Amino acid sequence: MRLTIPESVQCRMYQKTNHQNAPPWHRLRSAASALIRRHRWLPAAGTLASTAGFMLALLLHRGGLAALGAAFLLLTSYVWGYATRALSRMDWPVLRHLQRRQYAEVWNSLASSPREARAATSGEQE
Repeated sequence: MRLTIPESVQCRMYQKTNHQNAPPWHRLRSAASALIRRHRWLPAAGTLASTAGFMLALLLHRGGLAALGAAFLLLTSYVWGYATRALSRMDWPVLRHLQRRQYAEVWNSLASSPREARAATSGEQE
């Protein structure tokens, strides 16, 4: 039995999202990602600046500012760690030339043989 997807759904699946029609959080995430890729030092600088602001608020005994500084420190630390991991070099094979319909080729390119690819995807040995 072969499963077929209606053409209207296929068109939506392969349609690229227009940047202007994207939701606001997607546009914000894309802009932040582009900024961090251009200026890789920015997350570390933001974390150091928020640490300085948090320490200054603690020294001046400003509870509200200390709480805000702690929130910013948490956020910038997360962004710094996430960016470090996301921008690290991965030694995986590049598969951009393969289309969605070529799943078998993708799995075969990730394993040394088709048998090992089947075992890796299913978790079972034949």
